[in-house]
Amino acid sequence: MVHVEKVDVPERPSRGAWVSVWLAFGAGIAASLAANIAHAGAGAGAKAVAGWAPLALLLCSEVMTRVPAPRSRLLNVVRLGGTVIVAGVAALASYRHMKGLALEYGEDWLTASTLPLSVDGLVVVASIGLVVLSQMRRAAIAAERAAALARAAEREPFLAAVAAAPVPPPQMPLPVPPAAAEPVPLRDPDPVPVPELAPVPV
Repeated sequence: MVHVEKVDVPERPSRGAWVSVWLAFGAGIAASLAANIAHAGAGAGAKAVAGWAPLALLLCSEVMTRVPAPRSRLLNVVRLGGTVIVAGVAALASYRHMKGLALEYGEDWLTASTLPLSVDGLVVVASIGLVVLSQMRRAAIAAERAAALARAAEREPFLAAVAAAPVPPPQMPLPVPPAAAEPVPLRDPDPVPVPELAPVPV
């Protein structure tokens, strides 16, 4: 009988957790985008430039949550480094635009200087939450597949034994002996001549 270890299946993140984190992330991106556009110049080009940084951060977060981390350590470092750069640029642009907008609306210097930090902090926390939830979801999917294979092995012990059996190393084919030569038929020997006997005188 084949013994199959029981696989503990972690739970997938609940829909409420996904909705809460996405709402927090969307609210932070929307606040940053609105402040950047409102504080930008009157031209459409200026508004587009000011609104690009939050959109870039949104796209980076979507890629981080949807695409698994690469196996290569170098590629993973480049991926994380690029995300940090985009997040830093978005945070700096959001801070400057929101601070200037708050000052224009009559807020004091301290409030105008600290208010943008609440938006940037919310975006950072929500981004980390999205990455964690995506990792939990991938781990749960992998565990569910392993558990399904374990249940199938319990139902089919013969297949499980075959799957668990070590694969024998490939064997070299035995040498084929050369084909025997066909026998050559022997030629009949030539008849031996019998000498004639002289007649015996009577």
